[in-house]
Amino acid sequence: ESWTSTRHLLVIFKAGLFSKSSEVSVLACKLLTKFAIELHTKRLSGPLWEWFVGSSAGGLQGALHCIKKGSESTLDAAIAVLCEFGGNNLIELFTCLLYTSPSPRDATLSRMPSSAGKK
Repeated sequence: ESWTSTRHLLVIFKAGLFSKSSEVSVLACKLLTKFAIELHTKRLSGPLWEWFVGSSAGGLQGALHCIKKGSESTLDAAIAVLCEFGGNNLIELFTCLLYTSPSPRDATLSRMPSSAGKK
């Protein structure tokens, strides 16, 4: 039950990341970063990481959205989120980024290596 309530709060913070207002996005990033620090101290790092990189309710896409906004304040705040959530999982974080971001040539194509589908 505790994790369910926590997950609801994380989803609310994620909504702030996608706000059209840079100020709201920065505030959401700051709150999310502080909240993640609290969850780490309560030994909820595993579920927190799963939420962050999960495709349906995760915060990774929201942090990337903040980075794409281009303002210095949203960039700094989003990087803080990535660092806090990435923590000891930086290789996994960048692997998730690689395979979830669209190709610069064609946003509809997967980033999976072409050799991955060959036998």
